[in-house]
Amino acid sequence: MKFNNRNIFISKKAQIGSNVRIGDNTTIYDNVVIADNVIICNDIIICEPDNDYCHVEYENLATTIKSDSLIRSHAIIYSGVVLG
Repeated sequence: MKFNNRNIFISKKAQIGSNVRIGDNTTIYDNVVIADNVIICNDIIICEPDNDYCHVEYENLATTIKSDSLIRSHAIIYSGVVLG
């Protein structure tokens, strides 16, 4: 696994803990909390909006990744999920 910091988008409304490694081509949307010591591999989407995102007033549900979690490549994690 290489972590080249290429094509990574992290929302300003996301909270990232310490010692978190994020792989290339990763998107982290609003209202995500990632705890310490998490590894996020390449090609990941975290907090993908659900079907209500087409509404003007939509806000992503909180999504939490707990400490010491590992998310493997090509995963899509929808809003409102708790992992770890």
